[in-house]
Amino acid sequence: MPRLRNPKWEEFAQAYVGSETAGNAARSYALVYGKPEVTRSVNASACQLIRLNPVARRIAELTARAELIELKATDRAIERLALVKERVLSELMTIAFANLLDYVTKEEDGEPVIDLDALEREQGAAIQELTIDGARGETRSARKTPERKRVRIKLADKLDALAELGKHTGLVVERREITHRYQEMSNDELIARIAETDRRLAAIGYRVGSGDGPAADG
Repeated sequence: MPRLRNPKWEEFAQAYVGSETAGNAARSYALVYGKPEVTRSVNASACQLIRLNPVARRIAELTARAELIELKATDRAIERLALVKERVLSELMTIAFANLLDYVTKEEDGEPVIDLDALEREQGAAIQELTIDGARGETRSARKTPERKRVRIKLADKLDALAELGKHTGLVVERREITHRYQEMSNDELIARIAETDRRLAAIGYRVGSGDGPAADG
């Protein structure tokens, strides 16, 4: 639907949908028609205007368009969030499953050395520190004679990365979450939960209430 021929009607529809007076017919009318305040007459005029078929259709069209724009913006935000989340999980997995042997090769004499050239770019995410001894302060004459530099790397903390992955996948539940969950249960719910736990323990051979450890055969 094109813009309304009556410019004031168009301004009213635009104000009712997408301004600080959105959703308020009386305030939108006062804004467009330059009324200092919302009076009974302003409210009555706004009610009459918003019921006019061309204005009502224009408002519906503008509302649908605004909702579509918002939906597309939300979809883009969700896509960006998903990409960020995927990137974070990828980084965590690289750190959590890093193996020092992937960063080391053996020379002909059997001595292990750090081989950065053999690494994929993603594997660099697991390196927390990189130290190259003798890399600074060399003179040009010193560089003429090949000298083996000592390269040291320190991988990021695997345990922290594994813990974060565990939380994300649900394998790890923090104690405070468990405490908070049981605090919200009623006595009947707690009794039922205890009974279910007892049943599961008994099913795998543990006597409940008669000491620790598995039940004896026979």
